Amino acid sequence: TALPSFERSAECVSGSTVHCGTIDVDETWFATTEHLISCNVNVQADLLIKAGAVIRFQPGTSIFIGQASAGSLTVAGDVSGNSVLFTSASATPIEGDWGREPNN
Repeated sequence: TALPSFERSAECVSGSTVHCGTIDVDETWFATTEHLISCNVNVQADLLIKAGAVIRFQPGTSIFIGQASAGSLTVAGDVSGNSVLFTSASATPIEGDWGREPNN
């Protein structure tokens, strides 16, 4: 299934970095800002998410790794309990409101 074509966006909104679209150059996401996934993100490069980062997903959004071309995801928590949190951006989250395949 072909992914929709869209421009990549990474902008800071109210203390969050907003991610949407294709990542085609290597990136590192740090814990110094929350990360908001506002539309599907297609990783076609190396994405490193550092310990302590918080990734919030708008309902119905996902991160896809290497679907259209090679990509990788490294989630780097640490042994002191400084983990990476993937969670909903919804004020009233429900199970499965992010991370689903499109049209499912």
